[in-house]
Amino acid sequence: MHKYNISVVIPSTRAGESFDRCLKSALNQTYQIDKIYVVFNGPIVENFSSDYVINIKIIDPRIEIICRSDVTTAPVARNIRLSYVDTELVHFLDDDDFIEVDFYENTISSFTKYSDVVGVSSSSKILSDDTGKIIGSSYRVKRNVTFNDLMIENYLGVTSGTVLQTKFVKKVNGFDESMPARQDYLLWLRLSKLGDFRALKNTSLIWTDHTKFKSISNNGDLDRHKKAIIHMRSIKKELDGSYGLRLLKIESNHQKYLAKICKKNGNICFIWRGLMSFSLWPNISVLSVFANKRMVSLAKDILQK
Repeated sequence: MHKYNISVVIPSTRAGESFDRCLKSALNQTYQIDKIYVVFNGPIVENFSSDYVINIKIIDPRIEIICRSDVTTAPVARNIRLSYVDTELVHFLDDDDFIEVDFYENTISSFTKYSDVVGVSSSSKILSDDTGKIIGSSYRVKRNVTFNDLMIENYLGVTSGTVLQTKFVKKVNGFDESMPARQDYLLWLRLSKLGDFRALKNTSLIWTDHTKFKSISNNGDLDRHKKAIIHMRSIKKELDGSYGLRLLKIESNHQKYLAKICKKNGNICFIWRGLMSFSLWPNISVLSVFANKRMVSLAKDILQK
């Protein structure tokens, strides 16, 4: 059996408990990784003492750290370290997420079975940053995810859930640094022109749903998400302009995404955006916009079981 080597890239704008939890989860795996690249970025870097960085480095010789106060976005931080990665596989893990001990064992086993895929994505549990408790699950609904699938919707989820073949990520030049949101979705879409993804039912990723602290999805700036959708429309047309009836599905999912952003930020516009999404392509997934989040998650758990 082929032994894959893997690097983990962790961009971080914060120090403390969540970062420590993230780092330890990557180190304490049943499948041992080769390297962890940490990129501390943003204003927080100016407050670091040299002892803090040294103490992290001595935890494990596999850890390499750079501090860049001039870098203010995760896509830029990820791309900086991508250029150093020389392992077959790379995993971009956000500092507020963490993984269970079998995360790499599960994803690597899928690469072993399907060696030609560009990436393998895990299902996930959702952690509330307010209560510190698991509040639901996000399952990958398709086992094999193609370009045509991703033209319609992001079936792979968040950045932290997917392990990628490095050569393909470098071929598409990594993350699009001009995107104000949905950078992961755009990367998945570009990569899918080079090959399919595999998606797992295992919920080995725990990603954080932010309510207390600002994140891309709850910063209240709807304009940045609108700009991201406009950019996604142009990229999708560039990659495959033969929409046909798919145009209705594609735009329905764009409106569903904006409806969810509006709802998360307490903006009443989620109602008419949800209705627009449903009118463009009536399907049961749009109804989740109007439902209680906890009830939706419970329904997903029941269906998966």
